Amino acid sequence: MFMIGLRCGGALACFMMAAYAIGRHTKSHDIAQAEDSRNSQESDELTAEVGKLRKELEEMKLKREADRCGRIRAERALREQTVKGDRNKKVIEAGTTEQEETIGREGDGDDLNLYRMRPIGWLRSCYRRRFGTPRQGTVVHGGRATLKLTSECNPLMSTCNLSDYSHVWLIYIFHENTNLGTKTQVKSKVRPPRLGGEKVGLFSTRTPHRPNPIGLSLVRLQKIEKGVLHFSGLDLIDGTPILDVKPYLPSSDSIPPEQVSVPGWFNAPVVSGHEAVFFSPSAEEQLRDVVDDLEFYDDYETICSTLKEVG
Repeated sequence: MFMIGLRCGGALACFMMAAYAIGRHTKSHDIAQAEDSRNSQESDELTAEVGKLRKELEEMKLKREADRCGRIRAERALREQTVKGDRNKKVIEAGTTEQEETIGREGDGDDLNLYRMRPIGWLRSCYRRRFGTPRQGTVVHGGRATLKLTSECNPLMSTCNLSDYSHVWLIYIFHENTNLGTKTQVKSKVRPPRLGGEKVGLFSTRTPHRPNPIGLSLVRLQKIEKGVLHFSGLDLIDGTPILDVKPYLPSSDSIPPEQVSVPGWFNAPVVSGHEAVFFSPSAEEQLRDVVDDLEFYDDYETICSTLKEVG
């Protein structure tokens, strides 16, 4: 009996130890599952939070862009009303037809219709916004654009022999200026990037914010196809109204360097904020996939070098 009891006691002890071990394993497993569940929940919460923040950021970007576009439209409309108001005021003050005609001839040029100035076409450019567009066309040689002339210009006839020139001048309007451009509100001094905050007179700079928002750019004429002009090396954004195209003539448009003087600050080196651009294998693959669908580029090497120039 003693031996049987001993054996039973031993078996019971083994059973209890096994049950205890199983219980510990089960408890550990439950704890691990709970920990995994908690980590998964936290991960899901973080993912949701990141998604929410990204959505809010995208909405903020869209709102900022909409506000900017709305501000430009509003300022443009206000500028037009200001011009009309000034012209009407002059007519009222003049009082007679003869005086009104004199004002038209000797006016300050606010009404472009008096001088029959209207765009000969609107530029299609690889630069969609002001942000990211180079300050000078020579900075990014790979920039591309096209100009389809209006039918009034008779494109096929008016562009005859223009392809004999390698470069042309584009006279255009800064159509996305955010200032009103009226006489009383044009800033007479501006801060060029090279001067580090110091001000100079606006006419000593190339600032787009001028009494008359007219710009002048020298671009390379790549080719002419069916009256459509193809350019490279430009600094104009998409939709720019072009007033005129003139051929570049070295004999009259270029002055020997020894005869030219510019302020010292102009020759000061510019500290570039651009960093070297590298493409990951994934980015290169995606870029190769879309090259055939691009409007201005048809080969991978050209678009890569252009993106690196823009930086």
